[in-house]
Amino acid sequence: PSVCAAGRGAGGTCNAGFANCDGNAANGCEVNTNTDPRNCGACGRACPTGNTCVMGMCTMAPGGTTVTGPTVINVPAAPVIGMAGQRTVMLVQTMGTFVPGQRVILHQTQSPGSDAGRYEFNRVTAVSGQMVQLETPLAGAFTTDATRRAQIVVVQEYAALTVAATGSLTAPAWNGQIGGILAVEVAGNASVLGSVNMDGR
Repeated sequence: PSVCAAGRGAGGTCNAGFANCDGNAANGCEVNTNTDPRNCGACGRACPTGNTCVMGMCTMAPGGTTVTGPTVINVPAAPVIGMAGQRTVMLVQTMGTFVPGQRVILHQTQSPGSDAGRYEFNRVTAVSGQMVQLETPLAGAFTTDATRRAQIVVVQEYAALTVAATGSLTAPAWNGQIGGILAVEVAGNASVLGSVNMDGR
């Protein structure tokens, strides 16, 4: 059997669930990728705000979230191209970071055809450069070209949500490529005493 020293086995490689994320051999495999929200499942895979890392997957933190001031969500987004029946989509000009475990919405925001406004929810399972793999195949195509604009946006997930009287939720404005979408999923109770506002965005 191997002997573990700071997550490193006797053979010099990291044991399962550990990684040498800082590149420093002196401190061994210093990161537990099963529990570290900054390196969840692999070095550099950061969980979204409000999520925790459980067994290498980003999950909603228990206890819920209270929004007490102006808060912008749904920041990670990108123009997207995806074919119906496929699980892999291509991102263009990404804003923010996509990591495995994130809930996402794909939206055909502009189109001269009848598909304008069509959307699907999915979940990210892997990311490699501009390519993102989804949990389930797409039901329809999403196209970004000279006349059409589709986007993929990270959905903000909460175990429970309270928007206090002093709080507000909004999302980035439409810039001709991405934006204009506020997407929230709440597993438990949601209470809005403040505002959820996308006017002019």
